[in-house]
Amino acid sequence: MAEKSQLEVGQRVKFFRMHDKGTALTGKITAIHDDDDLVEIATEADGRVIEVETAEQAHASDVTPIAEVTAVDDPPEEASDETGAESRSSRRRRHA
Repeated sequence: MAEKSQLEVGQRVKFFRMHDKGTALTGKITAIHDDDDLVEIATEADGRVIEVETAEQAHASDVTPIAEVTAVDDPPEEASDETGAESRSSRRRRHA
């Protein structure tokens, strides 16, 4: 769970509904209240619990930021001989 200071508008989060702590949903923060610990979240439709995007309010202590994954560059391909087969030494290193 997060502190209110760790949350920001546009952040993707997982959260529990205020009236149903057994249901975890995901969405993006649309607003953070200055005068209390409530956060406005646009839910992501998952086709099961939420079939269309909805607007929900959650207490900041029931909200957890989801780490965004960034793409990693593909490693360079290993050199191969004219037939397209890898050399024996490179195969041996990979399986060692």
